[in-house]
Amino acid sequence: MQRNYSKIYSKIVENDDDFVGVVAYALYKQNKIQFIENFKKDNNRHPTDTELAGFHQSCYPAIKQYKAHATQKVQQYGTELTERQVTKIQQDYATALEGLLQGSVSSEEVVEIIRKNKSSFWRGVMQSLIASFLIMLITIIILFFYASNKITPLEDSLNKYTNTIKDSVVVQPKLIVL
Repeated sequence: MQRNYSKIYSKIVENDDDFVGVVAYALYKQNKIQFIENFKKDNNRHPTDTELAGFHQSCYPAIKQYKAHATQKVQQYGTELTERQVTKIQQDYATALEGLLQGSVSSEEVVEIIRKNKSSFWRGVMQSLIASFLIMLITIIILFFYASNKITPLEDSLNKYTNTIKDSVVVQPKLIVL
């Protein structure tokens, strides 16, 4: 039987460079996993493809919310990253200026500190963005495989055990007297 996959990815992620869309898709996947976990807890089974289709349909109206939440998270991360880097640079400059005023640091060393911080800031921003993207990509891959794996080995063993018990139980017909 061929599985039907939702088209939600193509609705959330607009192109290969849509970083916010990829973050929004990860948020959608978190919600999907939460839906599956809650469903399993409430019903003692995995949702059927039809039940998952209902979940997918409920997500289409929320695409703007996923994107807005993703935009907020990306902006928040960028702000935190920038604030940390600016604080580090300010500390380096204050230390260099203090050293220059006390005579323990030459003006050439101060210029070198400024040059180092100028290039290290953008290198640090780029490294952080690349690392964040890779972590997010790995998370999406893990979530995708987790969500697409309908039966875990434990559940498969339990299903086999249950089927064995069902096959071994003989149902006695009851005689109904009219």
